[in-house]
Amino acid sequence: MDLSLELNASNNTAIAQSLLAKIYEMQKQYEKALTYYKKYHDMDIQSQKEALEERLHHIRSQFKIEQAQHEKENFQVEKCRA
Repeated sequence: MDLSLELNASNNTAIAQSLLAKIYEMQKQYEKALTYYKKYHDMDIQSQKEALEERLHHIRSQFKIEQAQHEKENFQVEKCRA
């Protein structure tokens, strides 16, 4: 499955759970409201975790690229001195 579709489906599921929680709360069905709110909350936390992991992966990759560039520059400077 395409990642964007999967993320969109997860987001839509979380939104639906949030809306269900609000509907059940308005109907004074508090146990059901709490159940759906917990499901929404768990999905929201998971989504934030995945976003942070993706950002961390990107930062680490960028760091490795910059580190390699610095090593190359240092090697070229040392080569010129020799």
